[in-house]
Order: sequence, then structure tokens, then C-alpha cells
Amino acid sequence: MRLTNIVARWPGSTHDSFVLTNSSVGNRLEPGIVERAIGQLKSRWRCLDRSGGMLLYHPEKVCRIVQACGVLHNIAHRHGVPLREVMALPDDPDPGPNNAQPNRTRQQLARI
Repeated sequence: MRLTNIVARWPGSTHDSFVLTNSSVGNRLEPGIVERAIGQLKSRWRCLDRSGGMLLYHPEKVCRIVQACGVLHNIAHRHGVPLREVMALPDDPDPGPNNAQPNRTRQQLARI
């Protein structure tokens, strides 16, 4: 489930299957595996999934964010950092800042 080719040139609303059929790598891989990898990426980095919000930046910056998330996903995968379970979203998708402690796994990964 390691990402080796990240193409971030289509808008977020573009369906994964369209991106796959229009990529040089997607045509050589099994769609189920690629879609699973994309799902894991979106699960680990909720900002990439509509349920986690939207990236409200210029398209060029969003492309860099997607690529950075892919690199960080590979690092986390290599070091055995598990995916968190997908939790139900609260009624208010932006409850504002809280005083909770930062995710310990992220702190550990940041030290690598």
C-alpha cells in the first residue's frame, strides 16, 4: 500500500476511476488495489476527504499538500503506524480549538 506515483492535477471532485484511466500507472494496476491505497491515504489525512473538510487554498498549493500527505503516508506505513479507525463526524464539522493533547503517534512520527 505504498504510494509510488502521485498525480494531483485534477480537482478533488474528480472520481478516482477517471484519474486511474487517465494515468500511465493506473492502467497497469488492479483498480481495487489502487482505490484501497487512495482510501487509506484519505483515511490517514482527513483533509483529503470531503468528510474531513476541504482544502481552501490555490490549486498549486493543494497539489503540494496532496503530495506531502502521500510522502508522509509512506513514512507512516514504513514505520508501522496504524491507520486510525474512521469515526463518525460530529454535527458541527468545525467545533473550534480544543484543549486535547496532540495525537501521540503523530508526535512520535515527527521525531523520525
